[in-house]
Amino acid sequence: MKYITITLTVLLVVIGYGTQSRAVAQGKTTSMSKRDTSWYSYSKHYDEPSDTYYFLTRIKRKDKHGNLKKIKLAQSTVLEGESVRQFAERVGATLAFNASMGIKRKTTEEKLFPVGIQIENGKVVQEREAKRWRFTLGIKPDNEFVVYPPGTTATEILKDGVQDALTAFIPLIQNHKEVDDSILSLTGAFKAQHPRQIIAQMENLDIIFLSCGGR
Repeated sequence: MKYITITLTVLLVVIGYGTQSRAVAQGKTTSMSKRDTSWYSYSKHYDEPSDTYYFLTRIKRKDKHGNLKKIKLAQSTVLEGESVRQFAERVGATLAFNASMGIKRKTTEEKLFPVGIQIENGKVVQEREAKRWRFTLGIKPDNEFVVYPPGTTATEILKDGVQDALTAFIPLIQNHKEVDDSILSLTGAFKAQHPRQIIAQMENLDIIFLSCGGR
């Protein structure tokens, strides 16, 4: 079976809803949406040793009104590909992050297939065998992230209370401890210079994304 690597297939998104306000312009009253941005922040940085720029995005678990800012899983199956920005504008997401990978399989169906396990809103969208270096990230209803090693089934993940899940990442730190360095030797791709997303979760379930070009 022939495989062609396609990026930007599975994304994590956060939908931000604003409050309505009214404005008067040229004698006309119009309605505008005032977006609440207090629950997230982002900044750009430069790393001299690697000569690359990276962005840090912090997402608070709740907004100033106490509403949960739910992390959701969404699929992009555009065959010709699309950028994260295009995807975010299409689905109306405030924040969107590339979170997995997909491949176009040589089948009768002209569509993209993500790798491994994909669970959306408690429903198993796909369950395929994944390579031994592809872990699954589970997201519980309160935004808690959980790591599942290769070989864990979708049924086991759902029984653990997970609502969304996606395959294609590795853990670097678990329970405040670094994982064994041997995990980085599972595939040569981990040592290659590629765009990367690193996700960290704080004790209060706030989330930090590190996004870098890597090249």
